[in-house]
Amino acid sequence: MRILRTLFLLAWVFIPVSTSSDVTGPESVTGYRGRSLSVVCKYAKGYKNYKKYWCKGADWGSCETVVVTTGTEEEVKDGRTSIKDNLTLSKFTVRLESLTQQDAGIYWCAIERIGADPGFRVNMTVLPVSTSSDVTGPESVTGYRGRSLSVVCKYAKGYKNYKKYWCKGADWGSCETVVVTTGTEEEVKDGRTSIKDNLTLSEFTVRLESLAQQDAGIYWCAIERIGTDPGFRVNMIVLPVLEEILTTEQPAPDHVTETTAVDKSSPSSAVQTFTSEPKETSATTEEEANRLLFTQTPSSTAKSNPILIHIGYLIYVSSLLSIGLKTPILLCMVFVIIYLHRRSKQHNSDTTMKT
Repeated sequence: MRILRTLFLLAWVFIPVSTSSDVTGPESVTGYRGRSLSVVCKYAKGYKNYKKYWCKGADWGSCETVVVTTGTEEEVKDGRTSIKDNLTLSKFTVRLESLTQQDAGIYWCAIERIGADPGFRVNMTVLPVSTSSDVTGPESVTGYRGRSLSVVCKYAKGYKNYKKYWCKGADWGSCETVVVTTGTEEEVKDGRTSIKDNLTLSEFTVRLESLAQQDAGIYWCAIERIGTDPGFRVNMIVLPVLEEILTTEQPAPDHVTETTAVDKSSPSSAVQTFTSEPKETSATTEEEANRLLFTQTPSSTAKSNPILIHIGYLIYVSSLLSIGLKTPILLCMVFVIIYLHRRSKQHNSDTTMKT
């Protein structure tokens, strides 16, 4: 019995817990309360059909398994945690939803095998989401394919010289930075997206040009700082343009219509402003028509869309005007007929008397 214990201890001491070639992952990850967080662990190709698992606990030898795969690519979920293996790319992804402060701690990317399981230590930090008073913006903006769109984000004066950035992704903790300022008023452009800070007005403007359908999604107005970056969620919608309906028998405008979305909470800011240079057929009419065609259902269009109400009112007024103009003419004609009839009758009467 003592010999078996000695052999076991020797195996525990001399067999490594894991090697970086067996399984790897991020040494540290950061999530935010109420948000989701995904952790990707990679493994050697020889472990393709082995079960992989996610383990919690500072001590590798006694950590508690949270969720484990089936040895296939089937996704397995246990409570707020799920795991899914990708046999082709030799990696598995652990996803934690609705993070709480209790989720913080030491975890392990691990593989189940005969002998010592290989594992990789991951330190998870959970931070509170910053308050929207640090940075604000429009909750939702709408742009049109091929056009430009500007989004204005406002921030507290204390962040004047901080870097501001525009981030894309539904999860704030893992969104991808699109463009970032230099901490000055210098405009920075990356592809079709640019950002410019206004230190005097404490606001920065993100401009997207030549919008495509792929640009739609969740974005964040954000500030880069030590600790938790404050961010504000912005939902961007991209709709097609129906110029052929609105510009019947008119040449298409050669200018670019710009939509500017501004923070609704600011009393000095307009909700949305639209500029159109050459013609008075402005983008506002076009936008209203697009909303009519794309955001209203047949049953609710007539009730909730102000354009139809206005059109109906104009038709009603025009019909009243038409009736109002025709009625006097008709009355005049009747009066003339009656008058001529009486004159004719009187003339006949006079002729008879003379005879």
